[in-house]
Amino acid sequence: MLRDSIGDGIRGALGQAILGVLTDQGLFDKASVPKEFHMKLQSAFGNGATVIEKVIIKDLFRKLNIPYASQGSFEYGEALERARETCAGGTDKVSAAQMLETLLASETTGDLLVLFHRNPGLIDTLDSIARRIGRTGNSIEEDVRSLVNLGILKTRRIGRSEVLLLDRGRDREVLDAIAKHLRNLEGVEKIDNTKF
Repeated sequence: MLRDSIGDGIRGALGQAILGVLTDQGLFDKASVPKEFHMKLQSAFGNGATVIEKVIIKDLFRKLNIPYASQGSFEYGEALERARETCAGGTDKVSAAQMLETLLASETTGDLLVLFHRNPGLIDTLDSIARRIGRTGNSIEEDVRSLVNLGILKTRRIGRSEVLLLDRGRDREVLDAIAKHLRNLEGVEKIDNTKF
């Protein structure tokens, strides 16, 4: 899965031609050894190495349903270890809990979810989406970014504009994972629907 994320991340950021050159040069042979991989990337990209590592980790986390926090410090080795733990099943509940926390992070995030769930075919620009929920583009950027990082929303270029749309498949995966998490919570009484 790491190799897939490297391929998808580099291809998305720099294109197929550059991915091919870097692969032919063996740049990704040590991707699972963080220090060696970082040194190889740094020799090729200088300070851009960290950006490449982030692109790879974002893609990997998206595939593993792990929320990616774009704020704060970043360390490729730590992020890779977190992905390994998730693959081993060690953070399944934490991951679903973090997804739930991301979905309920703010009123704006809630408004965005309602908008896209009520209009699953909506494709629009950031500013237009902001107007639909009574806000400005700048004020919703962080919330949109967190939903894009989670994979629920995705971006696409149409002409000169970047638009946002709901990734229905990924949205369903996230909601199913959260539902499973909520069903498995200990100490939570089951709701008896017959009482309503």
